[in-house]
Amino acid sequence: MVECISLNGAMSGGGTTPGGADRHSMTHLSPCTGCVTVIFRLGLNPTGVCAGGLILNVAGSGPSDISSAWDAFFHDWVKPVVHFGTPALIVFAVLLILTRVLTGRLVTKDSPGIRSAKASARWPVSAMYWFGVICLLYAAIEATVIFPLARDVMFDKKPKPPTAPPAPLTVDFSVGMIAAATVVVWVLYYIVGRPPWRKVHAPGLSERLESPARTKWAVPITAGMALAAGVLIVGVIGLWWRFQWLDGRVTPGAYAPLLAGLGVVIVGRARGIGMGLVIQGHDKTGGDDAGLGASVRARLYTLASHAPAGIQVTQQTDVSTLPQDALSLIPEGILSQLATLFVSLFTPSTPWRADVAEQSDGSVVVSILRNGAAADAVVIRASTLWLPDRSASNAGTASIADDTGPAADGSSAGSGPAVPGTAPDWTVELRTAAAAFILLTLSKRYYHLRAGLSGAQDWHSVAMQVIATDQACRLSPDESHALLANAVAEDDGNMAARLAFLSTSYRNTADQRENRLFAERLSSLLEIVPNEEGMWPLRLRLRFNLLAAKLNEAAWVERRDNRPSSDSPKIDKDAAEIIYKEAAEVRDALRVAAEQAGHLMIFWQDRENQKAFPELWDEMDVAVTISAEAVRVEWARRFSDPMEPSWKECENRGDHRQAKITLLARYEQACTLVGCAAISAKDQRSQLYTQALQMLEIVMAIQYFRTMARTDPSFAELHDIDKIKKILGPTSAVGGKPETVKILAPCATKEALADKYASPLKSAHDIVDRFKSLTGDPCPADFLALPVFTKHYAAIEEHAIHNAAALRQKAATLASVPSITSDIVTQWLEVADLYTWLRTVPPACHPANDAAKQDTITTALVFLLMKANLDSLPALRKELSNGLGQFRARLIDCARPWAVVVPGEQDIGCWQEELNGRSDAPRETG
Repeated sequence: MVECISLNGAMSGGGTTPGGADRHSMTHLSPCTGCVTVIFRLGLNPTGVCAGGLILNVAGSGPSDISSAWDAFFHDWVKPVVHFGTPALIVFAVLLILTRVLTGRLVTKDSPGIRSAKASARWPVSAMYWFGVICLLYAAIEATVIFPLARDVMFDKKPKPPTAPPAPLTVDFSVGMIAAATVVVWVLYYIVGRPPWRKVHAPGLSERLESPARTKWAVPITAGMALAAGVLIVGVIGLWWRFQWLDGRVTPGAYAPLLAGLGVVIVGRARGIGMGLVIQGHDKTGGDDAGLGASVRARLYTLASHAPAGIQVTQQTDVSTLPQDALSLIPEGILSQLATLFVSLFTPSTPWRADVAEQSDGSVVVSILRNGAAADAVVIRASTLWLPDRSASNAGTASIADDTGPAADGSSAGSGPAVPGTAPDWTVELRTAAAAFILLTLSKRYYHLRAGLSGAQDWHSVAMQVIATDQACRLSPDESHALLANAVAEDDGNMAARLAFLSTSYRNTADQRENRLFAERLSSLLEIVPNEEGMWPLRLRLRFNLLAAKLNEAAWVERRDNRPSSDSPKIDKDAAEIIYKEAAEVRDALRVAAEQAGHLMIFWQDRENQKAFPELWDEMDVAVTISAEAVRVEWARRFSDPMEPSWKECENRGDHRQAKITLLARYEQACTLVGCAAISAKDQRSQLYTQALQMLEIVMAIQYFRTMARTDPSFAELHDIDKIKKILGPTSAVGGKPETVKILAPCATKEALADKYASPLKSAHDIVDRFKSLTGDPCPADFLALPVFTKHYAAIEEHAIHNAAALRQKAATLASVPSITSDIVTQWLEVADLYTWLRTVPPACHPANDAAKQDTITTALVFLLMKANLDSLPALRKELSNGLGQFRARLIDCARPWAVVVPGEQDIGCWQEELNGRSDAPRETG
């Protein structure tokens, strides 16, 4: 015998249930009356046994029996599930569509988005989204299944209304879901998207500042609401808190709409504040352009998803928190777009859409939608970004850099040289600006994107900064400098643009006062940059630039031996005061440099910082280590008292990683090696110079470093052959012992950079000549290739003139050429006399045995003298009368950009002696 109760509320056991149903005792072949009633109401087969709510058919093993069993199973189970499930799914789909339609109302175009791109911030929002989906699904089930059952089955239609039973489990679940959904709605509107109160502190920096905070009472109110919801849920499901007004017969009709409304708000809000962005490109005819969309997406990816990069200035931006999977493209084809639209109904959406269209006039139109509502739009033109006009009327003013830009494959950013009759092509730059506009639009809604923009708030400024600092851009240095000036003017708060502007203004200066001004402005900028997490990469760059500027400031001061010795000549009081003042200035500069090196070393020794900025650490680690070493070397080169650094160098990292040696690190290492050579033992100096030049051989392949090395005070002695001779010669310190460099801490990066050279350069001339050939532009190798002859080279060739001697002999015949005046012939003869004299004047050193090499050297000297406006022997004699030192200093300055070695003071003395004893005879012209 099996005891069974009907589903109208009767309870198993003895007696009569509140619903009026009696207990029935029956065999296993006959279902009870109450079960039969429910079975027929549900459309089930009454044949079977009621055992724990399962309907079991008794079937044989034959084919007909199996077919009958399947028919019974389909009729008893599949059909009821479809009968009840189909309405629920339809209602669920309608609610999802309603959610998508109302998302634009629930999330305005200016609503804040997720405050962080970290998983700890995204997962809660994702959990709330799926909780809202569950609310919608349960509301659909409650409206289409639970409420009809409660109304039709459980509501007894006897004349006498039954007594309300205790609230079923569905009521407890509904009340709990509603309470939790209410708290989630509050959190989505008043917590998500607002940064918390917190203190930010970078290791090595003493400042502690508070970041922007969310609403003051948001957290306490949320905690109180969560507590109240918990009490409500516990109270409802408590056995002693059941009330008749929670009866499950009619109330599901109220629970379902309320829960559905809360679910719509939760899902719509969670979908609408997401980071998803879909980009669609349109060509000039209005058709889809997948290439344009992919190009803008790639630029946006480099702007917003790459880790901070760039040691000296910000390359791209420091934004790295835009998830890579948040960027997508509109699929091509109508069917693909419809399929994507259908799938988006049931998956987390992409609330942002960017339409990028290129116009026939070269401009780019960008419109951005958020949840279907227009968020912003702009028309981007080259004139909007202050890009130079290279149209036909201005084609002749394009810079030489346009013809020597990188990569002829067309993949680099930038336009080619202007062709007469064609409009300038700024396609890549305008697409970069479109990506910057999209990024700034998103950053106004997402705090974590704004944190990496270095204070920038205007997309014009960001676009111009990125274009000007892009290494692949074909702008000339002057054009890049002007673009950065406009970037600062557009948005003074863009600290990255201000740093880049200072770098282009002062970095390659050959003026000591300009370098000092550069250091002062870097210090001022460092003081106003806030100590927030998004600003840390910029502060690190500022400190590194300040470190280099202070090292240069110290190097600009002429190095004197401040350590007295017994044979030191006595100096007067005024000269001593100047020396002591300069020494104090150098000490101050090196102490500031050491302070910045300490901050950088301490910051990068923290593993959390290494993990936070991996790419910046890879680029800056070796450079910082070498620069910190350079501070100690410069101090040891000038002062006898030791410097006490505030950091530990070359700490054992323990990870045994392969250090990334950037070009800047190699450049800094070359500077350090040159400094070490001056204070090392005599037998090591030539090897260290050779090692430094070998390092420069790789670096000088880049024009930027080649230009910087010409004016870098760390290489000042390599321009002067006399200084190298003095360093390579025997010198002694106090006690007659050779000066040696202070023992530096062993460093893996130094060992990786250092190589052993079997045959170092021995002579000063070889060292200087090698340095000048690496850093300077080549001089004319042939006499007639000098600039003064190039305009009339064809006429000179026509008269069979191939050298200076032939020019002097046939000068009269050149005067018959209409385009050659007598003044020009006179100038040519003066240059030829200068060349001939330099070719024959006895140098202090051994002359070159190779005649062709001697001709090349002489031509380079004539070229250098012409650059100094000394193109005749009388002009040279007059200049030498002012003093050898002043004359050589002038020649060294003129020779910085050129691959020519300025003769030493002894050679210049030979020139002076020859000129003073020479009487100029009348020149024969025919």
